[in-house]
Amino acid sequence: MKRPIKSQDLRRLQSLQHQASKLIFSVPRRTDPKPLMNNLHWLPISNRIQFKLCLLIYKCLTDSAPRYLIDSISLKPTPSSGPVTRSALDRTLLNIPMCKLTCGDKSFTAAGPSIWNSLPRNIREASSLTQFKKLLKTHLYNF
Repeated sequence: MKRPIKSQDLRRLQSLQHQASKLIFSVPRRTDPKPLMNNLHWLPISNRIQFKLCLLIYKCLTDSAPRYLIDSISLKPTPSSGPVTRSALDRTLLNIPMCKLTCGDKSFTAAGPSIWNSLPRNIREASSLTQFKKLLKTHLYNF
């Protein structure tokens, strides 16, 4: 079983991405990398991971992903009785499975729906893959 990415490893990857942006622009080591990364349209590593995870979820919901991934997620069921809230009527929300271990929270079946449900509704309801990518990347840049 693969181990989830540790925060130390994320910091190392982010540092490597910053160094790559400085190398591309041939600037001194002490230069702030954020403007360079914005110029390259690069998301920070943690946001890039979220982008890829949301992209996989979108492909699952549009039947463009492998069957084993599609089968691992499910829409949140609508309540059949009791008071109905606006979020209960949202047909784009996914069911988040309960995990007994913290490493389970980082699995695709738990982390994917959790991040997906945190997206604004207009992004989750995008009509095409191109539109979804554009809206998601803009959202993650501003996040």
